[in-house]
Amino acid sequence: MQHELLNQNFCLESDATISDIIIDNSSNQILWYDQPIGGNQLTIDDLLENNTIYYAAIYNFESGCESFNRLPITVNINPCEVNIYNAISINNNYENNYMVIENAEYYPDNKLDVYNRNGKLIYRQNGYATDGTKLFYGKGNYGVFLNSNDYLPTGTYMYVFSYYNNYTNEAIVKRGFLTINNSL
Repeated sequence: MQHELLNQNFCLESDATISDIIIDNSSNQILWYDQPIGGNQLTIDDLLENNTIYYAAIYNFESGCESFNRLPITVNINPCEVNIYNAISINNNYENNYMVIENAEYYPDNKLDVYNRNGKLIYRQNGYATDGTKLFYGKGNYGVFLNSNDYLPTGTYMYVFSYYNNYTNEAIVKRGFLTINNSL
């Protein structure tokens, strides 16, 4: 059995069930349990729960026998979508003071670009929101015309957030507008 099959990841948004667990066995039926010995038999329609171990037993129709050793499979449920909040308020109240991209930490292979209204790149960050220092606080970091210590003026900016979703194996690009309200 491959190690990848012993730990499986699913999208929160997909409402995955036990029938979605991948197991390499085509000739026998699989019975699912909540314990390695004894326990409750589960149905294929039971919703998967995060950080839970499910136990697979092989059932042979011809003999009517079930395997004694059950294969443990750990399931992780992760959000497979990012939510982008498109407003920054620069006013020293420490609320909404940076661009929030919810769930970006699950996708470290990401990049945020912010452009001014003339289409010039003014901010770029690879690995956005993967640690506390990689956040857009309304200050540019790209281009020679900017002072990186100054906040950008109030206005509308365009963003492009791209990331690789390793749960669905696809590259995703999200584009939109960001409003900066600078009252300093």
